[in-house]
Amino acid sequence: MKKKYLIIAPTPWELQAILDVFKPYMSLKKHPFTIHLCRHDHVEVNIYASGMGVASTAFAVGYAMQNFHVSELVLMGFGGITKDRSNLLGKMTIAASDRYLKFGAKSHNGFEDLSIKYDLLCDHNNKPPFTFHSHPWMHDMYESLHYGTCDELSSSEPDLDFLSKVYPDVSVENMEGAACAQIANLYNIPCIQARAITNMVANRDTKSWLMEQAKAEISNFSKHLLSYWTQLK
Repeated sequence: MKKKYLIIAPTPWELQAILDVFKPYMSLKKHPFTIHLCRHDHVEVNIYASGMGVASTAFAVGYAMQNFHVSELVLMGFGGITKDRSNLLGKMTIAASDRYLKFGAKSHNGFEDLSIKYDLLCDHNNKPPFTFHSHPWMHDMYESLHYGTCDELSSSEPDLDFLSKVYPDVSVENMEGAACAQIANLYNIPCIQARAITNMVANRDTKSWLMEQAKAEISNFSKHLLSYWTQLK
């Protein structure tokens, strides 16, 4: 079967950097999404904005699995980095894994992560951390890190302390990745996540975020991805 690819991005800012590279030949309104259709040689790609957060992302990926043939799924977006990896500010990274953060309950022993204790979907071995697919060239160009997905981004020193104590391996904070991987995993679809780092985790001064650098990184990643896909037979 001919390979068809899907790229999703949470917001219009990330999406536009991708579309500028893939240059859609047509855009279709398929409520609630606008699907951008792209074709380069033998490569066919559907691209759309998934929306922010785990619920929007899970719905967007589930919609794709029900309506399109998807050979490979790519999620591109922005992310925040922990202070021990500040050298990656303004750079692109790829996900080795992603997991839900603060998915559980506080207890007398600290915090009990229920996503690890219980299967997220009974009898499907659907537990984080979810591992991500990647291609060899990505590891030559980008740092592969462990990501964490949250509903509420860290914004204080107590948040940072919690993150470092409960999830010491997590370097990149985001709001969509684990949901994307969870649904892709259920359908056995290879999933790649790439995040351009705009800010330090807990820095809520958005005026200081490296948005333009991050968009340029998404654009460059898109160019490499398209080049790789067009070389595949």
